[in-house]
Amino acid sequence: MSTGYLRLAHLEFHGGAREGWGFSGLDDWLSLTAAKSTGSPRPTAHGSFDPGRPWRESAAFSVKVHYLGSTQEEAVLALRELTALGAYTTLIEATADVGDGRMTRQVQVANIDIPDTHGSDTVEATVYMLAPDPFAYGAEIVQTVGVPVAGEGVASPLIDPFQEVGGGNPGRVTVTNAGSAPTTVRIDIAGGVEGVQVQVVETGEVLRFDRLIPDGAVVQFDSRTGRATLDGQSDVTGFMVYDDWPQIPPQATRTFQFTPLGAVTGAPTMTVRTAPAYF
Repeated sequence: MSTGYLRLAHLEFHGGAREGWGFSGLDDWLSLTAAKSTGSPRPTAHGSFDPGRPWRESAAFSVKVHYLGSTQEEAVLALRELTALGAYTTLIEATADVGDGRMTRQVQVANIDIPDTHGSDTVEATVYMLAPDPFAYGAEIVQTVGVPVAGEGVASPLIDPFQEVGGGNPGRVTVTNAGSAPTTVRIDIAGGVEGVQVQVVETGEVLRFDRLIPDGAVVQFDSRTGRATLDGQSDVTGFMVYDDWPQIPPQATRTFQFTPLGAVTGAPTMTVRTAPAYF
């Protein structure tokens, strides 16, 4: 492709670049991965039994990149920086824009093929990547709300629909998954509260955490991993009483109700983070 954008961790590549890093092909980025289920043949009838829900395999794709330098040394140093992507012990972020906006995946660099440079100041490479999660994600959606506060009631005389006088805060966050695949959510609870319950209004799913979250501390509930962590370090999943880890189906909206338990100190908040997911 002659245009487009790609970022692997901290390295940026531009389609049609005339200096520095560029890329000319991103294979299988838009491909639908294979279903893991296989049909079981009907022994005395045509066809096979219904294989059930088509769970998807992880995604594998590759990108052809090049570096246009001014000297051979500069080009080789650029390749060294590229191969350093293999030093990461965790997944790295791959973001690409192929004409439909920037989409992101968490990937592992499987290998990098580099042909002989022949002492040139222009070098090429093919980077092969594996994404355990087969979905691509759009821009992150972030919504924050404080603790629920009662309003001033409704206007009198009562009419249908009720007319709220104003004030108050319901303690709710509403987010929509505009994608084509189900997406997960991360919920950050900033203390201080003696405990917290988060309920999905539409489905009744509940996350309840019965432990003090001090003022200044943050507990994150991650529905992708099924874990709760304190300040991004300590695993505190064991203090959860209910763990109905929510997902948001494609083209669906979910409302999250924030309910502190026990005494409240400081200014606790709930922040919901999600992103539209695409096959």
